[in-house]
Amino acid sequence: MSLILKFKPKLVRVQDERKRTPLHYAAALGHQRMGEELFTEDPMVAYIKDDKKKIPLHLVAENGQRNIFHLAAMNGNVDVVEYILNLVEMEDLVNSPDADGNTPLHLAATNYYSDVVTVLSKK
Repeated sequence: MSLILKFKPKLVRVQDERKRTPLHYAAALGHQRMGEELFTEDPMVAYIKDDKKKIPLHLVAENGQRNIFHLAAMNGNVDVVEYILNLVEMEDLVNSPDADGNTPLHLAATNYYSDVVTVLSKK
């Protein structure tokens, strides 16, 4: 996926006949790494609605998976974590548990991402 995004970054926003982007599909199918790559390339893609007015986060929640905040924390992506923390509409994600009961802070700590833990602890 990284190679495709390197040469064709605009593909992140391409929508199909259901108005779904690649992030919608990554979210629905539980492809965490791909979802993080897509989000990192263009964070605003997380707000694109499909034909049923669902953003990718809705699809994640429907499937009981981790949200984009969990993924960023779990993978040590401090830039994405800080970006999400600054979005008022994402405030509820800070302490939301995943299907296993882990919050983004738990996932960052478990994976030894001290910089992410520090950022999350200040919130």
